[in-house]
Amino acid sequence: MVQKRKKSRRLTIRRREGLKRKVRDTKRKEIRKLRKLEKLKEKVPTSLLRTDEDILLLNQIKKNTEMRQNNPTVINLKLDWCDLLEKCDVFLQILDSRDPEGSRNYEIENEIIKNNKKMIFIFNKTDLITEEVKEEWISNYTSKGITCISDLDISFYINNNGFNESIFCIIGEKNVGKKKILSYLLSENISIENIHLYETEVKEKNILSSLRNPKAANIFEIKECLNYFIKNISVEKICQFFKTEKFENIEEFFEIIAKENNFYKRNGKLCHKKAMQFILGFFDTNKILFYSSFDINGSKLYNFKLKE
Repeated sequence: MVQKRKKSRRLTIRRREGLKRKVRDTKRKEIRKLRKLEKLKEKVPTSLLRTDEDILLLNQIKKNTEMRQNNPTVINLKLDWCDLLEKCDVFLQILDSRDPEGSRNYEIENEIIKNNKKMIFIFNKTDLITEEVKEEWISNYTSKGITCISDLDISFYINNNGFNESIFCIIGEKNVGKKKILSYLLSENISIENIHLYETEVKEKNILSSLRNPKAANIFEIKECLNYFIKNISVEKICQFFKTEKFENIEEFFEIIAKENNFYKRNGKLCHKKAMQFILGFFDTNKILFYSSFDINGSKLYNFKLKE
């Protein structure tokens, strides 16, 4: 009988070289890990690089986060509105002083009045308008029988009107400054259990709504607002402010901004959307101020002011 040939136990060249490569790779990885560990050991701890102000700020942030975690009533924005109407005594509607009418919610206001609850308008962000405009709006609401106070006067008002033991509900749309008013109330030693937050929706939009909250606005609304801005301020002042050449319409203005800042699409065309976002950045950083006021006849006006 012919004996079968035994299979060779020797490794093929391909197999042997493959094993050597794996050994080299593992060694290389280990060396990299060791180098990373050495670099981390050499670094100075971030705690030593922090100043006293940074440490105080970090401690304050930790306290705020602990307060929010331990008190769900403070951060729960999805509470049932019917339950809040029954439970709360005083409703503070936060209004953006730049556009008070645009930040109101008439539907919720009517429900509060029907339930015979106390409603107070709080004028927030008053530092972005003149004292004259602020007083004009407050006197306008006061003449209609609505209690209206500035954000800076809230502590004085609560202490002098016996609201310390009342249950508050802070209402207002997104980015209007509800948490700022919350901090004022907490500074008056009012129990956290007696404060609730409720976020309302914008029912009636106007020219300034897209500037106050651009994320909630679409491109057409922002474009309409910027077009209104250009028509109300002379082209020469805008060109001087943005340091651009003269233009005739909004489309031409977008093209100039896009060209000067190299805002291009993938197909090589100028990107108007990025130019729009660039212009909105000046409103967001308060380099261009905007607010609503009244004319001689009592009609509402939308005003814009370029900061020098």
